[in-house]
Amino acid sequence: MRIYEELGLDAAPLIRYREERELRLQQEAEVRKHRKEQQRRQAEEQRRERLRQAGNRFLAGESISSVDFIGLCKLEQIPIPLRTHGTLSRRVIELSRDSICHSHTKSGAKPKLDGCFAMAEALYEKLSETMDTKMK
Repeated sequence: MRIYEELGLDAAPLIRYREERELRLQQEAEVRKHRKEQQRRQAEEQRRERLRQAGNRFLAGESISSVDFIGLCKLEQIPIPLRTHGTLSRRVIELSRDSICHSHTKSGAKPKLDGCFAMAEALYEKLSETMDTKMK
């Protein structure tokens, strides 16, 4: 702009272009932010729906994945002990109230699943209470 002024040229078109560009960039940033927030809300809604369906399957006695089980425990605010959380994350594939499907290691050692069974029972009781209060 200083060069325009020194040459005696009109800097108004340049200033107007810069202002329009800045405004356009701000609008694009707002649109991106809005789109990102909308995608985040949609993903959260899908996650909640998936967990609701997993909770219904778990109450019906079907198996659910360990990821959904951990998500349900977090949703129902059931604390998971660290060792049990590690077992659920690393070794358990899917679980129901009565059975747990887990992966085997090369050594053939089976993981201790007592904590997982206790957590499954605690989640079942909590979900049953939640469903009873929703029915009333």
